Amino acid sequence: MVVLRQSSVAPRPRRPANHAHYRGFAVQGDSYTNSPIAPQTSKVIELQGHKAAEQALGRLLRADPARADFRNLVADALVTGQPLLTAIVRRLDSSSPQHFEALGRTLGAYPKRAEAAKALLRVVLDRRHSDNRRLGAAILLDHFLGAPPPADFLSILDNPVAALASCLTAALDGGTDKFPSLVGYLLSLMAQQPELIYPILGALAASDRDGAVEALRLLALQPDPDLMMEAIDALASQPSPHAIRALLVLEPNLPHEASRAVSRALQKLRLSGFEVGPLQEPTGRCRALLSPIDGRGNRLLWLGVPVRGQADRPVVEMVTMGLLLSDSVGMRDVRAITAADASTFPPPAQVGALHSHFAHKLGGAFVEDMPGAASSVCLEVPFGYGLAVLRGTVERNWATGTPLPIEYQLLNDLFWEYGAGYEEDGQATNRSDSGPLQAISDNEGDLLSNSLFSSWYVESEGVREVVEELVALDNRLPHELTDENWRLLLPALIRLAHDEFGPGLCARYADRLRLMSEWLRLAHMEREANLAASAAQTIVQSPPEANLFVLRLVQKGILVALHQL
Repeated sequence: MVVLRQSSVAPRPRRPANHAHYRGFAVQGDSYTNSPIAPQTSKVIELQGHKAAEQALGRLLRADPARADFRNLVADALVTGQPLLTAIVRRLDSSSPQHFEALGRTLGAYPKRAEAAKALLRVVLDRRHSDNRRLGAAILLDHFLGAPPPADFLSILDNPVAALASCLTAALDGGTDKFPSLVGYLLSLMAQQPELIYPILGALAASDRDGAVEALRLLALQPDPDLMMEAIDALASQPSPHAIRALLVLEPNLPHEASRAVSRALQKLRLSGFEVGPLQEPTGRCRALLSPIDGRGNRLLWLGVPVRGQADRPVVEMVTMGLLLSDSVGMRDVRAITAADASTFPPPAQVGALHSHFAHKLGGAFVEDMPGAASSVCLEVPFGYGLAVLRGTVERNWATGTPLPIEYQLLNDLFWEYGAGYEEDGQATNRSDSGPLQAISDNEGDLLSNSLFSSWYVESEGVREVVEELVALDNRLPHELTDENWRLLLPALIRLAHDEFGPGLCARYADRLRLMSEWLRLAHMEREANLAASAAQTIVQSPPEANLFVLRLVQKGILVALHQL
């Protein structure tokens, strides 16, 4: 009997059309590789990749972005490749400022930016995702990848009012740990969609979260007068201790009419039996440092106050902020000092002490527009006086229509919380002990030889034209303010003084001189303070071509232009 034995070699399977794998065989061109566990292995590897990305991103989100090793954590996350994008998408519901910064910095470093942008855009447009996740994707897409979402993307959200209100509230729930870029982006979104602002304001007014009160305080600082008043009314309608505190710190930061509205609201709350205590008195740890004014009307103000940390960090810490102030537009820029910079800030000192050079170490681009001593020297001044200077600057912002920097909007409450008595401090310093000023007016020009006034001189097209005419007289050009050759140039000086110094410029210099007089008096430089007070009076009382201080400003302008040529 013939026994037919089954062959141990399996017949070659027929390859199904359009299949890459068949019964465990991986297709490679026209050949087959016997890999019965290839799909399972691929899935395992894929799961491991996603797990590694989730773990790396989790470490990132738990870390402080200010940590020195944060870049290493970002690099570890980037190694996981494409699964990292999937992990990031899962975290887009978060409105934590720290989480958004970590996600944004990671996306900003992602090597395939176009791929990352496409992934976020898919989330923005996909209605299957929650509104909060889609809004988070839009924020990261715009702010960190420079790819704005569709202009009308808010209209495709199911409930944009709730999403914006929730995101803004959550972003502000973190106390001092706020992310200015995130908050600024949300405010700009609402400004582009004015029909959403008032519904959002209503949603915030109905919330009992601290972040909602913070959001209403921010909305009260926006330039729309109607929105400003509505936000004030919303705060007054929910008189929690946090809302009352928000009104107290808003009062010195609003234009006149809105500030009066806050005063009336606070008075009504007092009459209704609510506890509306005054602002706190400054403690010994509250500090203000002020630079002299430079020749362009700029000066630096540094404020530092103690704040209590979060629940897990109850230690009292210092929050410090630098402000670039301009006498033409108000507050121009703000820089909060990080923990890494804290050691550079000068140690506490008595009022009147001078601190040198620290601003350059802290400021960088912040002090680029401040030449000479005005950017390198700061004076320790009473904290209340620093707030009085700040209040005058904020008034200038409102008068000129210059928006307050978002960092100031977020952090000003920490400093104004210690604002009790600031008006009295400002008035006490705004005085003159010069006596009969006429006796010293002939020496006013001496101020411009002081290094504190090194950047005070006239810069104009008229000065440059005169200098070009003088270049032909090279052997007789003056090189110092005391050179005898100035007598030959007196007609040109008189003409420039008459042409350049109209009433507006004279008034501006008078204001600068009055403020410098206060600064010099606090620095115990009584003679210079009296000279500045005298110059402030005479510059508006005498014709500019007969004013020695004005003529000296023109002289310095000519010298600077000559050196530049």
